[in-house]
Amino acid sequence: MLPVRHQPARVHHRAEQKHLPGLPHPTPTQPRALPGLPAAPRARVPRPGEQADLRRLRREKPTYSCRQCGREDNCYGRNCGPCTLTERATELLTDPDTGQIHQQLQPIFNALMNVDRPQTTLYWFRRSEGPRILHRMATGELQISHETFEQLPSNKTTNYLRDFLTALGVLPHYEARIERMLPWLEDLLDTIPKSDADIVRRFAQWRVLRHLRQKSAHDQLTKSMVLQGRAQIKGAARFLAWLTRHDTTLAGMGQADLERYLITHPGSETAQHAFIGWVRTSGINTSLRIPKQPRRFSSVTMSEEERWATSRPCSTTKRCATTPESADFSCSCSPNP
Repeated sequence: MLPVRHQPARVHHRAEQKHLPGLPHPTPTQPRALPGLPAAPRARVPRPGEQADLRRLRREKPTYSCRQCGREDNCYGRNCGPCTLTERATELLTDPDTGQIHQQLQPIFNALMNVDRPQTTLYWFRRSEGPRILHRMATGELQISHETFEQLPSNKTTNYLRDFLTALGVLPHYEARIERMLPWLEDLLDTIPKSDADIVRRFAQWRVLRHLRQKSAHDQLTKSMVLQGRAQIKGAARFLAWLTRHDTTLAGMGQADLERYLITHPGSETAQHAFIGWVRTSGINTSLRIPKQPRRFSSVTMSEEERWATSRPCSTTKRCATTPESADFSCSCSPNP
């Protein structure tokens, strides 16, 4: 049988009217139950002697407090979060030769002590590889420089730690978007033949990266420029692979081969324009040219007479219907057909 709140209205009404002998009359605030159902549980009211015990327990100090600073909030194990973070960060960044925080890593220690939520930083200590790299730098196993990060694997952890050290002034400023292209370039060159890799490396160093560094020096580098540079490098690798499949070389190909590639690979003119220009200026092949695409203008698809024939000048106001200058092609007050 369902509880009373799920019973139909007619059953509930019949139960209200019928009272069984021996049962107490329900109060207005007490939920009415049908015969056979257990009564609703009541809140336990403490006895008069227990009121003093409850008041005494409220006045007592809590059972938890930090063993070092004595604070009662922000618990983390037996100590509070800030004290635990101070202890772990000191162990992490201490120079074993001096027994103190490494001088170059002191800004990192100060930044860690000013976080809003120490538990998040402690979780980062346990789960990430970045704190272990900091410990190796503090002990002298790794040098605190950009060259160290260039030798480490390029992933999200090392990139974040490198940006973190740069933001705190531990490392000098660098252009992250350009530097992260270097390991990507090496991974790309490992997948292509050595003869093609040498040409792509020269093109990337002397054309793409040089252009990006110049833009960065004038504070004009954008994300689209970096993406375009990567597309140019990958386009050069695809073009050299196509030449290898057709038994020709970059120095021995002709203009007909270039045009055949552009026809069979539509949309590659933009990516190949920089590479072919570098091939010509570097003296590898001076006979190659990518023809310029004519500038396209919007064509007029409707004459003036056709426009006036299809327009409907407003017939409600003289200002919209009298002169052609005042008539609008899409007049909002034109009558609907």
